[in-house]
Amino acid sequence: MKKKIGILSDLHLEVSNMKLEELSCDVLILAGDISQDFSLLPNFFNYNIPENMPVIYVPGNHEYEGKCMSDVINKLREITKEFPNIHVLQNESIDIEGIHFIGSTLWSNFEGGGYNWKEEVMTWCKTNVVDFNAIYKKNPDIEKNNYIPITPKDMETEFIKSYNFIKYELMVNETENTKFVVTHFAPHIESLSKHFKDVLTSAYWVNNLPELMGFCDYWVHGHTHSSFNYNVEGTNVICNPRGMSKLYDLSQNISFDKCFQLEVEVKDKLHKPKM
Repeated sequence: MKKKIGILSDLHLEVSNMKLEELSCDVLILAGDISQDFSLLPNFFNYNIPENMPVIYVPGNHEYEGKCMSDVINKLREITKEFPNIHVLQNESIDIEGIHFIGSTLWSNFEGGGYNWKEEVMTWCKTNVVDFNAIYKKNPDIEKNNYIPITPKDMETEFIKSYNFIKYELMVNETENTKFVVTHFAPHIESLSKHFKDVLTSAYWVNNLPELMGFCDYWVHGHTHSSFNYNVEGTNVICNPRGMSKLYDLSQNISFDKCFQLEVEVKDKLHKPKM
């Protein structure tokens, strides 16, 4: 039995809105950075996504910007509770239409460039990457009771949690269903444009996790603002991002396809959702 999976990421509705073509997929994947401004989401869902279409929504780093990191998932679920077809996943899995979806922002381990630059990259990112001035955590100083920006070390800690979750789902959690991993941050160095392969800071923008390739059928990601579709050890890695366009319904990424669909062969036996 074949199912059509729509794949979109990095719509950045906070920069400019867009309209999707009439969707005909069985499941839609939103691989993060849909909107930093959560108030834009209900209208976007209402006008673009059929109410009976299952949606896998994994938040990207921009969903976290301007907010406390630990509050984001609950805020997204509060907004999407009126849309029971939309499943927000952060280190969680769900089975829909014979497919096992594994969802996680993933974050960065600052080792994606393939070089031993980790400490230098973390130092550079702390000053120059917006995430470390715009994503917050609760101040550990109880007396102050306020929020402070996360650090690269905090992000690395979140990466480790996500990595361990994904690894467990791929290697321990047995399922006969087709396996999709959905992350915002990229899982492999092949998702790095050739223009940036020798750039120090590329170690932040993508991860390089070849040891996880081959344990899932598909791995969908966002974040790069460049389109990718390649295979590593039998895993098809796909990215279809719009990017930051200031013009309504246009895209920064010239290869973005708002109608992108992947036809997937799945088992006839369907499983109930698991959270």
